[in-house]
Amino acid sequence: MQIFASYLPGLAARPRSGQAIVLACTNWKTMDVLEELEQRLGKPVLSTTQVSLWAALRMIGETEAVPGFGRLLRQIADSRNRAGELSRIVG
Repeated sequence: MQIFASYLPGLAARPRSGQAIVLACTNWKTMDVLEELEQRLGKPVLSTTQVSLWAALRMIGETEAVPGFGRLLRQIADSRNRAGELSRIVG
């Protein structure tokens, strides 16, 4: 997958502090680049769309992993056992 040009400045900055990167805008096409961004940055990358989907899946009790869209959805079953993790990450 190729990273969109709009993400390149963030990659160049290589943010070292913080536990995660948050992409807070539903107009960005983020879902297709989350896995690659996480691999390149070495930390979780959360997008507004991804977190909204995660919250909806939790509300209906879904625990099946959703691969290809970042660690949060890939580890959805684990997140049910770690209540509050998301709030601590983006806190």
